[in-house]
Amino acid sequence: MNPEALATPAPAQGICSAGPAQPKYSADFEEELRTLGWIYDHDDADRPLRKYNAADGTMGEKASLENLPQESDEYFTLKQVVHRYVMRVVTEHYGFETVRLPLDKDLPPDHDPRVRTSIWLSPNALQKKHLLILAPGKCENRSPTWNIRGCIYDGLRIGTMETYFEKARERDWGLVILNPNNNGVVLDSDPERIQDEQDGPAPPHLVKGIEEFGFAEAAAHRACLTTQTLELERCGNWISNYLKRPDIILQDLSEQERRSRVHLIPMSEDPVVHMRYVWDNLIEPSEAKTVSFLAFSFGGFSVLRLLEARFEQMAKKVPAIAMADSSHFIDCTGQPDANVQDFLSSRVKNWICSSSPINHDLQQQRLHVPCVSSSTPTHGLVAGVIVDSAVAFLDSMMLPVAAGVGKGEA
Repeated sequence: MNPEALATPAPAQGICSAGPAQPKYSADFEEELRTLGWIYDHDDADRPLRKYNAADGTMGEKASLENLPQESDEYFTLKQVVHRYVMRVVTEHYGFETVRLPLDKDLPPDHDPRVRTSIWLSPNALQKKHLLILAPGKCENRSPTWNIRGCIYDGLRIGTMETYFEKARERDWGLVILNPNNNGVVLDSDPERIQDEQDGPAPPHLVKGIEEFGFAEAAAHRACLTTQTLELERCGNWISNYLKRPDIILQDLSEQERRSRVHLIPMSEDPVVHMRYVWDNLIEPSEAKTVSFLAFSFGGFSVLRLLEARFEQMAKKVPAIAMADSSHFIDCTGQPDANVQDFLSSRVKNWICSSSPINHDLQQQRLHVPCVSSSTPTHGLVAGVIVDSAVAFLDSMMLPVAAGVGKGEA
């Protein structure tokens, strides 16, 4: 790893912190938001996004589906602005190192350097005694956030991962932020080199799947370009989010877009492969004696698949896994073996959507994992609201795992 990239950054203002000192990227971000007619309220603990009145410099109502429709151009622009800002906070304020995957040693011959993805490691993460792995879900979840939609409608404290950064720093834990949803890159192809029968970026099987959902071929191509994936579910979800905007879904392809193709990223073709590659090449060889996970939504499914594939390693090294409304049980075919079942029932806890008080025992299991209340009925908010309880659970399970399965209580 690059020692300069791992250096501890100078003190600056984080996403959730208030105070007069603002690094330039924060000031630029605030100015860009004001230009768009919005501002984050740093006097509110959740840091909600509010309307901004340029005439008198005052803040108005919070962002909502009523005043900021999810299908609007304004929302789409704000998503890009907020994501760029969060990325800068992670790398410049917290000093996370950006690691490109696949690693140089695993690049195929003549590999296009543009077809890679990134994950983020906190300063000296791989030298820490304990690692916390943050595994986000799908769709609107863009690393390094839990939920970009939550950043806009519910505030930066809920939508970003910063509260987990602070908890880890207090405990001197290393942090690894996975990037499981970045599975492909759209590249323009030389017209003379295109030999397939595609009339755009979406291959025939994806076009057929989208048409079976009742949408036109043009929608398949536009979804493929936007999501940079060949996955039917994600393309279908993107189209569903913009049903009120046929001008976006059915926008004509330019000649360059028509000859574009999605190139899947080696060793990150899907979330499960991505997680296994990071475990094998960075986490398992690290100096960490113990490793915990915080897995949100589909991130829980990827963790389960990793547990099944690397059980002996994880049984020795992983004291606990905290899940945030995990979907590990949805696409699971068959029952895990007895050892995995024991691990799930004794070392894992799932905070699920519920209006009951936080940590209330719901007297249910999802694929052997005990479930407790997250205190919110909204799926996208769970990872953000359970931080104190989830980290307390991980703390309680920090026992020598080699001696057997721990049974700590949060």
